[in-house]
Amino acid sequence: MNGVCIKKHALISVFLSLMAANALAESAKNIDNTTEKNEASVLLGITVEDIRAEGLRPETVEAGSFRGTNIMDVPSTVNVITKEALDLQAATGTYDAVRNTAGVTKQQNGGETWDQLVIRGIEVQNRTNYRLNSSLPLMNFSQVPLENKERVEVLKGASALYYGFTSPAGIINYVTKRPTNDPMATVGLMMDNYGSAVASADVSERFGEEKQVGVRVNAAGGTLGSYLDDVDNGNRSFVSMALDWQVNDRLTIKADVEHDRRKVTEQAGITLPKAVNGVITLPHTVDPKTLVGPDSTKFETETTNVLLRSDYALSDTWSLGLEAGRAKTERERNLATFTFSNPQATTLNTGTGTVKVNHQEYEYTSDLLRAELYGVVNTWDIQHDITFGTSYTEKNQKPISSSSSSTLAQNLYTPHTITPNGFHTDHRRFVYHERYWFLYDGSCHT
Repeated sequence: MNGVCIKKHALISVFLSLMAANALAESAKNIDNTTEKNEASVLLGITVEDIRAEGLRPETVEAGSFRGTNIMDVPSTVNVITKEALDLQAATGTYDAVRNTAGVTKQQNGGETWDQLVIRGIEVQNRTNYRLNSSLPLMNFSQVPLENKERVEVLKGASALYYGFTSPAGIINYVTKRPTNDPMATVGLMMDNYGSAVASADVSERFGEEKQVGVRVNAAGGTLGSYLDDVDNGNRSFVSMALDWQVNDRLTIKADVEHDRRKVTEQAGITLPKAVNGVITLPHTVDPKTLVGPDSTKFETETTNVLLRSDYALSDTWSLGLEAGRAKTERERNLATFTFSNPQATTLNTGTGTVKVNHQEYEYTSDLLRAELYGVVNTWDIQHDITFGTSYTEKNQKPISSSSSSTLAQNLYTPHTITPNGFHTDHRRFVYHERYWFLYDGSCHT
């Protein structure tokens, strides 16, 4: 029986071996046939396409000498907040616009009056480092309106290379909206949880046989709610106009006029306690919604900015640009300041101190005259984008009417109603003139 079983298993093994050999032969034959077919066939072309979301990425930069330059070709650190980003962030002021920009922070505690900024720890100077359409120095002593702004640009670093005597922090540049090719009209309403309600309108139209004159008007106005309890709402009104005029094939004229007026109540500032053994002990946390000073601490400003520019094409590669403008800010401020009484070790716990109100009336003006010759020069395989020009700026601050009230008793932790009185007056004046020439060469390989 064992022998029969061995023979049966042997026959089965032989049969399986023959089947495997036949399968291998058929497989080899199929491989040969497939190889011949592949050699005779032609592969079809494959096209790979990618889709990149543009999002809020800007294309160009207007700040400094980079007028209309592609942002990838700018050799400086520039952040551009586009109109789409301003709308999505519901920005109502400068810090609202740039709050997502790395290295940019507020310098003051509040922000209900205006935004004073710091770039990389360096102050952005209020008289020199805020610009309208890359040129006119704005007086940043009031919140800059954004209803007529197409973008806000942050040019970081040594901006004095182009703008003369300025803080090395950088430049905040506001680019205004221009008239559109097609007629356009929009309206909007901004509201917040503090009771603000500001309506706005944006209208653009072109005139002339060849639509060579474009006008764009922005307007806004309404009530400004306050985060402070038991404080009346403020108010604001704004109007602007942008003009584009294509005089002929060579000459273009642009003009911008904007006027803003606003009034709000300002919270009191707190003087830091004196250092003891090199250590400053901070007071307890206070409710920011409680007004520490009197309810008469109003902050009222009125700003008017005017800028006129003409560009004349001397040739296909060279143009002459002339600019003139004025920025004017009038400000009336009642600033309350709280100071702890002595001895501080006791009053830091009890909150006992005094308040003094400083009444200020300012009027700032900034006048600009600028001429630029810009064009292209090619030397071998290098293209030079040349800008040569001169600029004159005069900043003037009329004598400040400053008066302080008598000292009033107050408690920081449990404030009570106080009324300032007994003001005494002081006057100060500020005048600044700046003249400079500049030459800029933006070179690249062609």
